[in-house]
Amino acid sequence: MRRLLALVCFAAFVATLAPAADADGGANRSLAIATTLPSNATAAIDRLVEDGIRAGDFPGAVVVVASSQRILYRKAYGARSLDPRVPNDPSTIYEFASVTKPAVTATAVMTLVERGVLRTSDRVARWIPEFAANGKHNVTIAQMLTHTAGMPPVFKESDYGADRATILRHAYEAPLRFAPGSGNEYSNLAFIVLTEVIARASGTSYERFAREAIFAPLDMRDAAFDVTIDAAHRARLAPQLRGESEELLRKRFGTVPGVNGHAGLLATADDVTKLAVGYLRAARGLSAPGFPLAPTRRPSPAAAAPSPSPSNSP
Repeated sequence: MRRLLALVCFAAFVATLAPAADADGGANRSLAIATTLPSNATAAIDRLVEDGIRAGDFPGAVVVVASSQRILYRKAYGARSLDPRVPNDPSTIYEFASVTKPAVTATAVMTLVERGVLRTSDRVARWIPEFAANGKHNVTIAQMLTHTAGMPPVFKESDYGADRATILRHAYEAPLRFAPGSGNEYSNLAFIVLTEVIARASGTSYERFAREAIFAPLDMRDAAFDVTIDAAHRARLAPQLRGESEELLRKRFGTVPGVNGHAGLLATADDVTKLAVGYLRAARGLSAPGFPLAPTRRPSPAAAAPSPSPSNSP
């Protein structure tokens, strides 16, 4: 079976498609759709996606290309699901897998940092004392975010049938694979633990904090997790596998209900584009209504200009 998690090619293309001098004209949360990409670019996108569908790599996709001001290209391809066959459209909700790490978990952590609740230099054990077991007492939040903590890459296969509490307990008990800061290894488990840091620091669940601090302010109206999605939205959710079931997801991918943070974001391409555009605008020092992080401060032209050479005149 080919995995039916469709490719959603959105924020990878959200970049410098409009000049920074456009200021705040695109600050509205509902970005205007204006197809302004050259025809050869849109033809190339169509060809790449349609070739992938014909090859059976994925059943469908939603491609969004955006600048800091507007949506430049937005199109749905193929099918939402193959059994039964449902045509795709921009309302399709996808499981965004590891995009969840930077899009939600890291954003949530940095939102709490900006609010003065957390520091990236905080030891994880400050918030989760039981995490200190087996030499993890000095691991910092920054190391967890950057995959340099030495945490195991994934939870044990024997935990595929477990629940969130068991997986977290085993994560707290796990020994490190290398000294914190001395190496780099991608870790799903680190980001699962970070959801508990977020919960304890914010006083609410990770999923609720994400909704209240990120999704709702940005009008990401279809964004959710497995523990918060309702039946109407679930009907628009693209399956990851043919004949998908909880048992099959657990067996194939170790997808455990209620275990999020490393993955688990359920959203449309439009939802995640709003977050991506917020990041793009903030990084360029532009206002981004609803985006939880402050714009980057940029030096004024006068401050950035080199000092004039000393004059030889009296």
